[in-house]
Amino acid sequence: MFTETAAAISAAKQAFELIKIIKDARDQSVINSALNQLHEKITDLQMTNAELSSLYLAEKQITMKLTEENTQIKMFALQSKDYEIYTTDAGSTVYRLKTLPDSDIETHYLCTHCFQKREISILQPTGKNIPTTKGRFWENFCPNCSTNILMHKVISVKQNISAFLPR
Repeated sequence: MFTETAAAISAAKQAFELIKIIKDARDQSVINSALNQLHEKITDLQMTNAELSSLYLAEKQITMKLTEENTQIKMFALQSKDYEIYTTDAGSTVYRLKTLPDSDIETHYLCTHCFQKREISILQPTGKNIPTTKGRFWENFCPNCSTNILMHKVISVKQNISAFLPR
């Protein structure tokens, strides 16, 4: 953009010099020659002006895009400071809401895959419990990227319920 601006200034100076020549000349052929050169310089200036306008517009669009991205990054940084890495009973890694004083928000978990892309996606229960070599675990999924994550161990209920029946 600097070179285009310098070229425009140079062309404007040359056009001004041609105007001086036209003003001071007495010979019609010198005037005609200077007028032709002046028309060429004016055309060059108009072309350079159009180029500078498009460069300015492109730079303005890039600036707007970068400003928007910067705002999104700052918003994510504000939201993400309340989360910490947590390893579930099954050994999966998720992000968990830190216990905050004076907070009514219940603990919830975020998808690590989405978190790395600066997206907050709360894991949702599937209602399924999955058997593994470590035991049975509740399965959650990410609604954003459809990742399934094993979470908490299923607490087994004793088969003997007669202890709870009235005698």
